[in-house]
Amino acid sequence: RETLRIRKVEVTTDAEIALYAATEGKEGLVVIAGTGSICMGRNAKGEMASAGGWGPLAGDEGGGAGISRRALQAIAKSSDGRGKPTNLSNYAVDYFRAGRLEDLSVAIYAPQVDNARIAGFAQFVSQAATEGDEVAIELLSEAGKELGLAATAVITGLKMQKRKFPIGKVGSVFKSEELITTPLMEKVNEIAPKAFMSETQKTPAFAAALMA
Repeated sequence: RETLRIRKVEVTTDAEIALYAATEGKEGLVVIAGTGSICMGRNAKGEMASAGGWGPLAGDEGGGAGISRRALQAIAKSSDGRGKPTNLSNYAVDYFRAGRLEDLSVAIYAPQVDNARIAGFAQFVSQAATEGDEVAIELLSEAGKELGLAATAVITGLKMQKRKFPIGKVGSVFKSEELITTPLMEKVNEIAPKAFMSETQKTPAFAAALMA
């Protein structure tokens, strides 16, 4: 172990730390998709830009909360006969402790069901998708495309379309792996064909120490 002899403290965001973890301060992007979602990037000139990060009211597209809310909408439509049948209904009844589907509309508005609790349902959207549920697969594809849109906004803003650079990924949503990353990179490669998904990155804590 080594002691960091730091005399100056600088406060930064978790997104900037995650970006450094993915790129070590070089050119590239990081896409964060946990409860919410945000993309941040840095170009070769050191200029930085971000997209997303608007929170549960105006954002969270591609993040756990966004996926879960879209899933609940799909469940509502399915139960009413307005949408495709989906096994997400059974997962939601159990997760939100509704007892039965007819009571789900009450259970999801219980006081203890906060944004973090809603976001946690995304893991079951992923589970249903791996089991072949068509609605769940569509929801994750949509989420990947939304994250790709955030990335393309950053790439365009930093004029990186013709550059070769890594894109790091951070957050629980990426446990769905190709179901998220494939549509994400398809969207990115439409404008930045040389961009690639980076699999090697340092932990945020270690990256913060390096930044310090």
